[in-house]
Amino acid sequence: MAGIKTNSNSITAILVEKLNYKKSGFRTAILKLWNLPDDIVFIDGTHSVSSIPEMENKEVDIIGKSGTKIKLLIEIKANLNEELQDSQKANGQYENTVKNHRDIQLKYIIPDGYYHQNELPKESEQIQIVNWSKIYEVAKETDNTGLTEQINYFVESNFNQNDLVLTKGDIAMFLSPSIIGKVISLDSKIENLLAEFIKENQKMISKIHREKDHLGWWYTLYKGKKQFTVWIGLCELEEDNKNSFFIYTWIKSSDSSKYNFLNFENGKDYISNEDPEGKYVYIPITDKNSELPKFLFEDNVKDQQDKFNELMKTNIDKFFAILS
Repeated sequence: MAGIKTNSNSITAILVEKLNYKKSGFRTAILKLWNLPDDIVFIDGTHSVSSIPEMENKEVDIIGKSGTKIKLLIEIKANLNEELQDSQKANGQYENTVKNHRDIQLKYIIPDGYYHQNELPKESEQIQIVNWSKIYEVAKETDNTGLTEQINYFVESNFNQNDLVLTKGDIAMFLSPSIIGKVISLDSKIENLLAEFIKENQKMISKIHREKDHLGWWYTLYKGKKQFTVWIGLCELEEDNKNSFFIYTWIKSSDSSKYNFLNFENGKDYISNEDPEGKYVYIPITDKNSELPKFLFEDNVKDQQDKFNELMKTNIDKFFAILS
């Protein structure tokens, strides 16, 4: 148990430091996510016993204070089989404390698949169980100080695997264009898949170092001497309620005569509208015959990447065929 406790103590100390760094996007994101005041200070509770009588001098891992008032108690578990003390379980001192103090939140941060989760208090308006994968996701989006690597090292979960393999929730989101804009983790996984695809296909595609645009990025596509600047990503189109993954490009009016769309159907193979300045073209990224992409349903990283690579090659070829 000593090693397990060491892991929890280490990641607790690291998390306290990151949460107190006021210039950090990670702190800002967590305060917003948990509805906490801007002036809150996080204290390592293993070195500072709470003054709340109901806690009976139990040492919660992190205490969040706004001025002199305690707003938050956090208990950290870093390992799947790390035991709960009686005070941390349902009907223990932790739960009794928040029941008697309506302005205090209690959060448990635990590994995904934590063995003793059924011993924890039931979630409520004040009590929340947070998986480390959620903290990792926020850190990946907002932190540039190495927090993701530290979580990877001290917390017993395979976050690199979580980053790549799509969950059922990711797949459901991919297949729901009307709510695609509400997802962050799926966007990150698609970007990772594209990054791996580029490594193997640099003659076909390269990433443009530009500011991110919504749930996608800008790329250059190549075929022989032809090249296009395109956007690849997730979006909802009113004209296409079945697909959420697209290649997009813009054609200036002065250049429109160079392109031939005669062999493809607007509304089936691509979506296009014109205005005096030019024409936009959205090409849905689908498997052959407009089937659902097979990479969605693979359960390991290699097969998922292989299917994704096949998908992108097919659709880049289709892009050039449509615009040739």
